Amino acid sequence: MSGRFRPGETITIRALAAALNISITPARDALANLVAEGVLDVTDSGTISIPSLTKERVLELASLRECLEGLAAREACKNLNEKDVDQLKRLHAELVKAHSERDYVAVIRVNWEFHFALYGRAKMPLLLKMIEGCWLQAGSYLAIIYPAYGEISVGIRNHQAILDAAVRRKPGELAAAVVRDIELAAQSLLARLADAPTHRFDGLNLRPDRPGGRERAAPRNR
Repeated sequence: MSGRFRPGETITIRALAAALNISITPARDALANLVAEGVLDVTDSGTISIPSLTKERVLELASLRECLEGLAAREACKNLNEKDVDQLKRLHAELVKAHSERDYVAVIRVNWEFHFALYGRAKMPLLLKMIEGCWLQAGSYLAIIYPAYGEISVGIRNHQAILDAAVRRKPGELAAAVVRDIELAAQSLLARLADAPTHRFDGLNLRPDRPGGRERAAPRNR
């Protein structure tokens, strides 16, 4: 879900084990499960890869996410208590901080935590599993939209709208803000689809070069 691998990239058991810091056996099991769930593609020769990025795939995933996550947000709103809202506020503050520091690894991680903290309150485990499946399939696309998507603040502003609707316990507004969040990401992705091959992502470091001569960390070999 965190965009460690790019669309079309070949995935090996060793690469996955290194990325997740796990041993070969659970990595092999994880790949098999992801192939079975349609998250990864496999050729007749047994090569496993991230599905290629296409306009049709982006639009289909966005449509599915809007339906599923809009429903989750609406149902979650009915069950939110003050502790839940405090958690969303804390995560939003972390997201804003990471965004201001241009730490896009943290942005991606906290964004996931924020959304699933909300969706979990829907108390609909089957729905949550379907949403997780969509996020797994969309995860590699994060490598395409960041760091460029992080250079604008519209996503942060929309997350504030999600939080505001949650605070006021407005199911319709909350669902609409979640759908808008998905639309914004899809629009950004489609806008960058044509020149996606020119945007390098090393699978670990999404922090752009910092002022003052600090260099980016060297990419880790897979």
